Amino acid sequence: MPKKEQGSSSKVATTSHSIRMQSPSSKRRAPKRPKVSVAPEVIVTGFIDFIKEHGVVSLAVGFVIATQVQALVKLLVSSFITPTFKFFFKNALENESLVWHVNGREIIYSWGQFINGFINLIFVLVAIYLIVKVFKLDRLNKS
Repeated sequence: MPKKEQGSSSKVATTSHSIRMQSPSSKRRAPKRPKVSVAPEVIVTGFIDFIKEHGVVSLAVGFVIATQVQALVKLLVSSFITPTFKFFFKNALENESLVWHVNGREIIYSWGQFINGFINLIFVLVAIYLIVKVFKLDRLNKS
């Protein structure tokens, strides 16, 4: 049990240390903080201003367009590029690989998957470049 000393402090005995607990000595009161209440319309207006200021709608539209362009480029590659490579290689490009046998073990290099991914990247970049140039989207950011 804590032992009471003189004044407003008390002493608590523990096994190895004694802890002294004191009441605040200042008679000054903490200033009252005004209660902040925000009306729901202020929150909504602030949110709309945030969206306008940071271009969230433009970002979302750009994301949707980029997703559709990616799907279109994948269709282009699967419809035209892959059949052309099948004609030359007699197999789908993704299935092409090089097998190397060393000391009874084999190493498989799937170079066809890499080339296919690289071709997809090139077509996506070309498609984005053409869209930006044809629709003159590069001029939108200039003031």
